[in-house]
Amino acid sequence: MNENQLLKLRELSIGYSPKETPLPQIRNSSDAYRLLKDLFEPNSLGLNEQFVVLYMNRANRVIGGLKAFKGGISATVVDHRIIFATALKVLASGIVIAHNHPSGNLEASEEDLNLTKKIKEAGELLDIRLIDHLILGIKDDYSSFTEKGWL
Repeated sequence: MNENQLLKLRELSIGYSPKETPLPQIRNSSDAYRLLKDLFEPNSLGLNEQFVVLYMNRANRVIGGLKAFKGGISATVVDHRIIFATALKVLASGIVIAHNHPSGNLEASEEDLNLTKKIKEAGELLDIRLIDHLILGIKDDYSSFTEKGWL
């Protein structure tokens, strides 16, 4: 690559324009659940797995949410890079992650536990706290990793 080719590269820009409205605050898992459930497609909770993320500032005020991934009946692929690229872009200090179990079973699988551990460790490297991981059922119910002592 010569010098002229380098000059033709596109410059990347990153921006974030927060709205002036008050941001909701997450104080506990029920606050998180109340906001997270609106990011899920309600007619698909019993059909396929969905994975969503809430991004928070230092005061646990919600910057925004991301409908991140959608999968099949028993699994979805979660790409950590997308979760944390978004967190870095919005200058998040914390995240709450959530996914549903179409079966309605609120128990965490071994895969759920491993995923949570990996996301927590990745966040620690970037100084982005994993505040909670919720599993949503199909009957307006959920379980919290934080309440179970797993975080």
